[in-house]
Amino acid sequence: MNILYVIEGDGGGAVSHVLALARGLSEMGVSVRIAFMCDGPAVTEAGKLGLSFSVVNKTMPLDIRPVLKLLSVLEKHGIDIIHSHTIRGNFYARITALLHRKPVLCVTTVHSHIVDELKGERTFGIWDWLLWVREKLTWVRVDRFICVSDKLKKRLLSEGVPSDKIAVIENGVELPDLRVAENENRSVREELSIDNDEIVVVTIGRLVPVKNHILFLKAAREVTRQKKNVRFLVVGDGVLLDSLRAKAKEWNLKERVIFAGWRNDVQRLLCATDIYVICSFVEGLNLSVLEAMAHGVPIVGTDVKGVSDIVVDKETGFLVELNNVDRLANAILALAGNRELSERMGKNGRQLVEERYSVQAMVDNTARVYEALYSISGNEVL
Repeated sequence: MNILYVIEGDGGGAVSHVLALARGLSEMGVSVRIAFMCDGPAVTEAGKLGLSFSVVNKTMPLDIRPVLKLLSVLEKHGIDIIHSHTIRGNFYARITALLHRKPVLCVTTVHSHIVDELKGERTFGIWDWLLWVREKLTWVRVDRFICVSDKLKKRLLSEGVPSDKIAVIENGVELPDLRVAENENRSVREELSIDNDEIVVVTIGRLVPVKNHILFLKAAREVTRQKKNVRFLVVGDGVLLDSLRAKAKEWNLKERVIFAGWRNDVQRLLCATDIYVICSFVEGLNLSVLEAMAHGVPIVGTDVKGVSDIVVDKETGFLVELNNVDRLANAILALAGNRELSERMGKNGRQLVEERYSVQAMVDNTARVYEALYSISGNEVL
């Protein structure tokens, strides 16, 4: 069985998900290849992991060249299943599967509902609406949807997708060896010029409206008014980078907030993290939260689906009302001022990940979906 993943290559939890999945399946002996819709750090990471990949750049709206390149990949590597992720990846994978001269099974992983992904805190524009229509029109070509949470399955059911075409497979993460974390902690702090006695508060994610990074900066402003030895680290890239940097400068946070950009070494950064914060308006099942918990880091997050599904309030961290700056800042201060509380919540989070969110379970369950589809199509299974 030959699998092709199609995804945008500019970072985010979906890319981390695909890299972990591709590596896990490769170790099981499955032939896996990734097609990135753009060049970027994820391509470099795939190379480091020894994964096979292609770059099928899209350079303009309705560019047909990615389809031609994907058709060539399907033909050359005898692809049996094309598995898409993200908005652009979904469209081009489905059109390619439709046009290929031999039948190809088509799978899509739903990391977040496309309406939430496009909208964030603003209303739909005409371009957003067209992307949504395009997404729905091509659903007919999908043989199986994989949702990362039950909430997302319910959203698809409400849109008319049959239940037998949907599987739920929660995200999984590797469990790091915490014995080596201290060395990485010192290395990261030295690289970023963070003192050993400073408390590091981190958020990771694409700098797009739905992630609500402005709330993170508002909380940073409130926290630094009361506690000086706190540094805030924003990891990720996106369309809001310049505006967020400008706001940090306007609020005199330039020395307190570090914009680290998209990083291939998130696991290393988490070794130096004391508190992890997520401010999203909505999530699927956030991978970075799971990674932080795997590192024994307590979480402060907005009380929305996709975050509250993972974080147990007052056990593995704190959940706060959406856009409530005071409560968010107070939760950060509570953890920053109480090492015992922070360590207890971090240990609880690590235990939860060990019990429920292993990457091996995600890989095994995905392989079962492929096996079922492949056998239905009349072929032999893995």
